[in-house]
Amino acid sequence: MSQSGDSVIASKTQNYEPVAEQYSEACGLYWQAYGDVSHPPLIMIRGLGSQLIHWPETLLQRIADEGYRVVVFDNRDSGLSDKFDQLTGHNLAVRLQQAWKGEVVEPAYTLTDMATDVVHLMDHLDISKAHILGGSMGGLIAQIFAGKWPERTLSLSVVFSTTLDRELPEGHGRHLLYDGNQAPVAANLSLPESEDAFAAMIKGSAAESHLFTGTEHCLTNEQQLKQAERALRRSYCPEGYMRQLLAILCHEDLRSGNAGITAPTLVLHGSDDPVFPVSSGESVADSIANATLEVLSGWGHDLPDSMHDWFIAKLSSLLSDVEDLAGDVIGQSAEEPAVAG
Repeated sequence: MSQSGDSVIASKTQNYEPVAEQYSEACGLYWQAYGDVSHPPLIMIRGLGSQLIHWPETLLQRIADEGYRVVVFDNRDSGLSDKFDQLTGHNLAVRLQQAWKGEVVEPAYTLTDMATDVVHLMDHLDISKAHILGGSMGGLIAQIFAGKWPERTLSLSVVFSTTLDRELPEGHGRHLLYDGNQAPVAANLSLPESEDAFAAMIKGSAAESHLFTGTEHCLTNEQQLKQAERALRRSYCPEGYMRQLLAILCHEDLRSGNAGITAPTLVLHGSDDPVFPVSSGESVADSIANATLEVLSGWGHDLPDSMHDWFIAKLSSLLSDVEDLAGDVIGQSAEEPAVAG
């Protein structure tokens, strides 16, 4: 798909398709929207190495049907958004391994840069304020956004994420993010030409995704295979993954910044998350005033169909409470008597 203009592709919502999608040169991001443009906006931020297509389309449409304009996008260095080539090859591999071991290095960009991307996307879409939701790395970006731009944050939802507190226990699946024991090797930037090799790559990717799942809420093998193939065919950027991971490893603990978050906050976490244990969600909730933590038994680090009802119920409760409060404030303001001059 061409990324050389700002023309919007619009269509009627059918079979859970977005009503609009676009590559925006103004912010370098590819985005999609669900729901009516006049409805309150909810911006959803994806995690490490993933693409907007990893949000289940049924989930996005169901949230839109609750009365929200749902905007999703590919983060920088993923999907159809802009890729960065300031740090590549062997130098990137070496620097990532150094950061994984705790050494201080310079990333290609920061998580704050990625939060600023959200600001630019909102400006492009003419959104002054929005409900902000982020999952995993997206949860880190969402926390940074809410702390730095409180005037643009209607509410904050943090999904299977953390505060980057180095004292927190590590998840048993942390090794899935990066193998720090191997020698630093530059990423292979091309998909295999052989169909058999590509099929094996799809199976490997799906098998890895299976390791992120929980014990009671799981994607089926067929869903994982389809998702893996769709993602690989849409965009393959292993160095983008590495640069994003480097940004995470180089960022400071978020708790001090979270002390300044004023938006109503919901933290959603799974009891069986292999990457960030429940203590990570507790850390997020404890660092934000009046945040609510909801933990779902048997949920891991993905979004299978079986947990959508729970997810939507918790999210809708937060969003509707915020919208009701905003309506009350507007109503009270309109009823104030004029002061004689």
